Amino acid sequence: MTRPSPPMEPCSSRSTSAEKADESGITSSLWKSFPEELLERVFTKLPFESLVRLRRVCKRWNQLIHANEIPYLENPSPKCVPVHFGRGSFSTYNSIRKDWQEQPLTFLEVDLLTSGLCLIATAGGLLCFSTYVPEKLVICNPLTRRFKEIQMPDPAVGESPFPYLYTIDRIQVAMGANMATGNYELLVAVVSECDGSGGDAANVGILRGRLLVYDSGSESWKKRADVPRDILFWLGGSVYCSGAFFCLAALLLVPEDGALWEWMLMKYDLEKDCWSVIPAIGAHVWMDHARIVEHRGSVLLITKSSSNISIYKLDESCSSLWIHLKDLPLNVFEDLRFRTRFAYRHDIWWCISKADFLFIIDPCRERSCGGLIVLVHNLSENSWDWIPMLEGNYDPHHLCAFEPSLAPP
Repeated sequence: MTRPSPPMEPCSSRSTSAEKADESGITSSLWKSFPEELLERVFTKLPFESLVRLRRVCKRWNQLIHANEIPYLENPSPKCVPVHFGRGSFSTYNSIRKDWQEQPLTFLEVDLLTSGLCLIATAGGLLCFSTYVPEKLVICNPLTRRFKEIQMPDPAVGESPFPYLYTIDRIQVAMGANMATGNYELLVAVVSECDGSGGDAANVGILRGRLLVYDSGSESWKKRADVPRDILFWLGGSVYCSGAFFCLAALLLVPEDGALWEWMLMKYDLEKDCWSVIPAIGAHVWMDHARIVEHRGSVLLITKSSSNISIYKLDESCSSLWIHLKDLPLNVFEDLRFRTRFAYRHDIWWCISKADFLFIIDPCRERSCGGLIVLVHNLSENSWDWIPMLEGNYDPHHLCAFEPSLAPP
């Protein structure tokens, strides 16, 4: 059960330090007349945690930190926070208190239960939500409590760009922060079935996909190369990595003896505006047992079987493409099975990653102790640990990894 977090200290126009003379005799009048250009230069040199604290000094500093182009991506927070949004409740894990806390999202000015908000992507300290309105997305920063709504371009996407967002095989969304510009990009790929309208009766039933890319710098959408035909996205998720969009997918084959699926990793190169296919790891890996995550500019494939969980790294310069990095230590894997009460299913699990941390999420299916089991792996230190269970009947696919920042939405 999540606990309410203490309310964020409101930003006051009166400073607790700048309004009084300090030991050096610096008075409030000097702080008030301090040139903005010098303040901005100082802010750019400070770590993220200091910027967060300085927002509360006074309204002027708070406005400067938010309104000006402070290079927040050059001094990001080293923290990686697991967050979960479901049933109108937004929960974050507090690593100091070692528990889950409920955070208010009332600043969004929408009813969290009736608006159909669904957390679909996160990057650069921002959260991206879909809504019941098919053409509307909501981007927000829960730390600065700022948000904006983004409208999808109807004619380019069709009547319903989000045909039931929970239909994982028809839509994939990825979000990436651009380190060079300080902007973010949002990629939305949608697959639909041709209904023969517009005189296209010959292609009825054919799966066709469209890709749209939103750039926050220009605040505009662009239609990019279409998804190859007869491709369905799969449950394993999608990632934005080093200027490319990756997602697990399946190609529908129709041989003489009936339908057959071929599993693969789809890659879209933003610079070249083209799709390519990366073969999966052998026929023995069923895609319900696989997830993809991004780690330090690389794509990792996590596979799960009845005997262990394995981690692979994509290396397109290698002929085999996939490099086996490691398996879970057997004692850790057995502990995971015990914590989930051995109610072992391959499809209801999830993986997320940010910075050096990989999170493996599996639901505990015993009624007396239902909740999400979260195993944390520090990839750099090669250490494994558990965080307290998020109690409740939650969906593991609604858990994301969040890096706090002061980025504008």
